[in-house]
Amino acid sequence: MNNFFAPISNLEIIKRPNNEDELDVITPVPEDVTRPNFFTKSLGNPTEIYSYYLPDGKLANYIARYETDKGKSFLPFTYCKCKNGTKSWKHKNITDKRPLYGCEQLSIRNKANVLIVEGEKTANAAKAIFPDYVVISWSGGSNAIQKSDWSVLYNRTITLWPDNDVPGKKAMSILYDILKEQSCNLSIVSTPKNFPASWDLADDIPNHKGVEYLRELLENTKDKKTSTIGTELVLSTPTAWTEAVSGEAILDELVNIFNKHLILPEHSANTLALWVLFTYCFECFEHSPRLLIHSPEKRCGKTTLLMLLNFLCCRPIRVASLTASAMFRTIETYKPTLLIDEADSFLNDKEELRGVINEGHTKGGGVIRTIETSKTHSVRFFSCFCPCAIAGIGKVTDTIADRSILVPMRRKLLGETVCRLRGDKSIIFEPIKQKCARWVYDNQIALSELDPEIENHISDRTADNWRPLLIIAELAGKKWVDLAKASMNVIDNIGHINDESSIRVLLLKDIKSIFEDNKCYFISSQELCSYLSSIGDSPWGEYQQNRSITQRQLAIILKDFGISPYQKRIGDKNIRGYDKAQFNDAFTRYLPTSATSLQPSINNKITAT
Repeated sequence: MNNFFAPISNLEIIKRPNNEDELDVITPVPEDVTRPNFFTKSLGNPTEIYSYYLPDGKLANYIARYETDKGKSFLPFTYCKCKNGTKSWKHKNITDKRPLYGCEQLSIRNKANVLIVEGEKTANAAKAIFPDYVVISWSGGSNAIQKSDWSVLYNRTITLWPDNDVPGKKAMSILYDILKEQSCNLSIVSTPKNFPASWDLADDIPNHKGVEYLRELLENTKDKKTSTIGTELVLSTPTAWTEAVSGEAILDELVNIFNKHLILPEHSANTLALWVLFTYCFECFEHSPRLLIHSPEKRCGKTTLLMLLNFLCCRPIRVASLTASAMFRTIETYKPTLLIDEADSFLNDKEELRGVINEGHTKGGGVIRTIETSKTHSVRFFSCFCPCAIAGIGKVTDTIADRSILVPMRRKLLGETVCRLRGDKSIIFEPIKQKCARWVYDNQIALSELDPEIENHISDRTADNWRPLLIIAELAGKKWVDLAKASMNVIDNIGHINDESSIRVLLLKDIKSIFEDNKCYFISSQELCSYLSSIGDSPWGEYQQNRSITQRQLAIILKDFGISPYQKRIGDKNIRGYDKAQFNDAFTRYLPTSATSLQPSINNKITAT
């Protein structure tokens, strides 16, 4: 490892790069490279220099700490290749996946517990106080936590010791969530209330305490971590009803419960009843359709609906936020019905969590993780297959919507009334849960063997989503077969209208109408946008930020269908636009021949040839 107190030779002057994007970071630093000169005219000599190493022990870069009358400052020193091919030290930090301070010790001491503190100075002090621990920190402070590579801490036992102030505790709270994703065993030290504000392990110990007192604080936190964080999950399957029950009667009773407490669109109560019964027998099927509870605005009843599902479904767990790791481990252990609320606030920007939800749509879907067993590491499969309801305001990603059955919620009118749902009266739903359990027990074989016919016009994914519910309906009798098929057709149509991907199909419908109504074969981009914006009840007039769709936005959407505008000579002008023949393939593939084209609200004269 490089010695930064060695004599300086071939001194290189550090200059701030004019354009950091033109620099390529070189890691590890080649062994024959001379260390930089850490002196700067504005800051002087550093008070401390921190060497950052890669997990294999090779030098990554330096961080220098300066203390002046104006306070403390930090400068990175990173070896870079410039655009002109020269290589030198620059004041540029590693952009992302920065190595952790002290991470080179993790592989050397792979069985040691880890202590994470904020700041290199604090980390150096902590190493002296807690020699049995691998002490870790990161560069850049609380605002740069996400830029560091925390994956090297996978499955380690870790204690977090925050600085004794609000920013410090907030930083460790963020880090706690990140490390949970890495399957770490975590605990957080609570600094005594009588310690000074902003105190950290590099400061003097107050109240004449010694280092033994700090060691006792750390050990006590480690011993208590399993009993003081959260509450153990306890789920139970309802006891089966004592006598045989009718599937039709169960479904009818569930419909009455939903209509009693909620104002729902037509067919939604039927869909909910079928899905509740599905949660008791999901392992009989190849697919687990997600129940997508969509509200355009607040106060549309989604919270009440989730509460009802929590009272009625088999082994429910209701959460307002969760990580991918927590989700697949919960599914593997408990085989629950997951009820996810407030999805709009956290789901769309969590790719790994969305992946777990999508994998759980098909039986056998899951994730593979490495876990520590009997002091060795083993590869294990975690199932993601279980019933899952997702509630939120606005749209979710296409991949989740495609695997879901939609339940659109709406706000009550002034004259509409429902019976208020009381959380402390959930016991009244125990009989219907017991009846569901008994009906599934009596029909397990038939549920696994039936394969209902589904009309050809239904897409494959929609058929996969609805097949379990149609099987349940078939066993409940003809009345429910008719109700289930009607619900599938109506709700699937609503889902397509609200699906993010279907806005492209709606665009095709509108463009087809424009070509047909105006009997033209070529339309300029400008006039096509104008015409689209004039169609009543369409999204094109207020496409983004209450502004009409632009030619560029139109081209971006159509590009997905392999359609691009081109220049056509008309008279003495070159006009950029679209030819009708360009759309023939898209019209054939994406617009059913029986579909009625949307009619424009006005007839504009458009350039045609």
